Amino acid sequence: MSQVSNRIAVLDGLRALAIVLVLLRHSIRPFWADLSDPYIPVGGIDLGAIFINGWVGVDLFFVLSGFLISSHLLQSFEKRQSFGDVLRSYLPRRFFRIVPVYYFVLMLAVLGLFPFYPYPESTDGIGFRALYHLAFMQDYWPSDIVVVFWSLAIEIKFYLLAPFLIYGLLKLKDARVQAAVLVALIVSQPLMRGAFAPNAAGFEDYFLNVRTSFHLCLDGLLMGTLAAALWHSQGIREVLSRRSVAAGLFFLGVLVFLGLSVSGPLVDLGVSGFDKTWLVTVISASFTAMLLGLMGGAPGHKLFCGRGLSFIALISYSLYLVHLPLLYLAEVMAARFVDFEAMSEGWSYVIYLPVFMALCVFVATGLYVFIEKPFIDWSKRKYGRKVSVDDPVR
Repeated sequence: MSQVSNRIAVLDGLRALAIVLVLLRHSIRPFWADLSDPYIPVGGIDLGAIFINGWVGVDLFFVLSGFLISSHLLQSFEKRQSFGDVLRSYLPRRFFRIVPVYYFVLMLAVLGLFPFYPYPESTDGIGFRALYHLAFMQDYWPSDIVVVFWSLAIEIKFYLLAPFLIYGLLKLKDARVQAAVLVALIVSQPLMRGAFAPNAAGFEDYFLNVRTSFHLCLDGLLMGTLAAALWHSQGIREVLSRRSVAAGLFFLGVLVFLGLSVSGPLVDLGVSGFDKTWLVTVISASFTAMLLGLMGGAPGHKLFCGRGLSFIALISYSLYLVHLPLLYLAEVMAARFVDFEAMSEGWSYVIYLPVFMALCVFVATGLYVFIEKPFIDWSKRKYGRKVSVDDPVR
């Protein structure tokens, strides 16, 4: 495996981790009635907390997207392509990478074609709601057709801003100044949340008023951009590729991620001032450290290059789009084999999880093969593939 393809493979491993975390979060929630009680206690810690905190997988997606998009743009501008030439290739390919399959799943949800999916709860104003979902504005209006679609609104806005951000950074010339600007932008996020975001009485308030607003949740995307800028600098890349540095970054990121995840439900039982302002920043920083460590060849990086992980990464966008509507169908399917009413929460989930995962992979594979991939392939032929680092997860 070449150096470049090996590095892309480890990012596929992170991408697979991200989508698995999200699926675990949404699959365990209906089976864990009292989050104050440990679900899978082992040696004084609750492994179930890792599952319920799987919402952090979205922040890992953000870091990956920021890194890959920024890397693509840095390489494009490095080839001395004009700003207009970069946009003419970049924007259509982003559109056909993201939009067609999203619109298809959105249409299925609006028309009520997902079996047993109880959303949208009401068809009142469904025309307007569908319209602002089509315009990717569900980060400022309620994401109430498929809740997880809020993150797509964040990413699409970043995709539109990224060429201007990268072009402006390159005009600064000095890598230290570029890094300082990005660090300032990153730090502005928790400061803005602390100054302007309302205090959250609970998870729902936090989700609606803090978590899902574009201007308040750019930590991961900007950290991915910073990682791309650092990796793009040959001198810094050589330092990051030292075994000791790569190992330190990767294991530090893992320790912070696991330390937060196993401490219990992070925001479900209450939202502290730290949670509102700094939690997403710290989580995004841990994933950024893991990413740079793996890119630098940290020990164990080959574990992220397995074929199974690459396949999950390949269909991860389709998995993200359809997994929530499939939660309910999977429960109906699993109930054909067991009586959930007669089983404990834990054993019910043990039976349910493989059914849910298998159903999601099956449907997402079909969605990828028949909807997502044809548009990706067509856009590559139409607009060309200029660099090897491209096509982020969403």
